[in-house]
Amino acid sequence: RSKILVIAIVMIASVNFMNAQTNFGIRAGINLGNVTGMDMNESIPGVMSISSTTSMGVGFHVGAVANMEINDNWVFAPEVLYYTVAFKETINISETIFGVSTSQSTSGTGSFSYIQIPLLIQFKLNKEGGLNFSAGPEFGIMMGSSVTSTDATGASTTTSGTSGYNTLNIGLGIGAGYMLDMGLGFD
Repeated sequence: RSKILVIAIVMIASVNFMNAQTNFGIRAGINLGNVTGMDMNESIPGVMSISSTTSMGVGFHVGAVANMEINDNWVFAPEVLYYTVAFKETINISETIFGVSTSQSTSGTGSFSYIQIPLLIQFKLNKEGGLNFSAGPEFGIMMGSSVTSTDATGASTTTSGTSGYNTLNIGLGIGAGYMLDMGLGFD
């Protein structure tokens, strides 16, 4: 019975979506973000200490969006985006060998790129535009990474690839936006 109920709901939803008005558009913007899980603070007392911190960087996103009206107030809004997350990293190393202490600092920048697929449901306060709220799952597939480190002497090293990273990103998107009468929206 439950399989028949699910099939019936999907068929009804499909018919409703086919009759719905669908609009397509482009989306572009900046991302202010950071990465987590890379900070560390390790030490061997009297011998060595290593600390690493990350901070916010600036990335971007660009892609396509579809708005499929379910009714006057509800919209299914799937998107396909090329999305980058950027960050800055600082690593400090201090060591003491035979009573002589040294320290060095390394700084760097990095970015991760994804194909991001948000599947959002949007609630519009007014059919013609204005304020709206959205929420739904987001799926991201890592396409690559690039991390450039520069040491105290000015020498730099760049690494790239996806090895060692979780290449699937699953999250929940929650947002608010405003649609102008001419069709230009801000989220």
